[in-house]
Amino acid sequence: MQHVIPEIRHLSKSVPLFVRLAACREDLGDSMQWSIYILNDMSCFIEVKLARVSFEWGDRGHYVAPGNTVGLQSGCATLLWREGWEGAEMNMEVSIEVRTSGQQAGLSFELGKLYRSREPTIISELGKPGWVHSPTQGGDA
Repeated sequence: MQHVIPEIRHLSKSVPLFVRLAACREDLGDSMQWSIYILNDMSCFIEVKLARVSFEWGDRGHYVAPGNTVGLQSGCATLLWREGWEGAEMNMEVSIEVRTSGQQAGLSFELGKLYRSREPTIISELGKPGWVHSPTQGGDA
């Protein structure tokens, strides 16, 4: 199944922002079970700030605002967040701020309940099984 990456435009001299998140279930020896990676599908360097990770269970919810920032070359991927079973059992949304030279945008990704995810596919950028997510919302950060 090929994922369609939406084109998100901001500012007058904008270029399309093509980024995705990948969720991989993996043991890295830190008591967490899930890794969230950012994938840079753009043709330029980007800076990504993890603005917020939200969790919802029914009408209850909470969030954390880690604020960590990573730089990422074109065509590369890097680890952005680790999550345990508690978060994987809730509806999870990840909000990021993406910056390129002269451009900034806020993007959100709905990951749902990770533990219910179907069979994983190999993510070529990572060389490991997981699930790829495209932005569900975009807005000026």
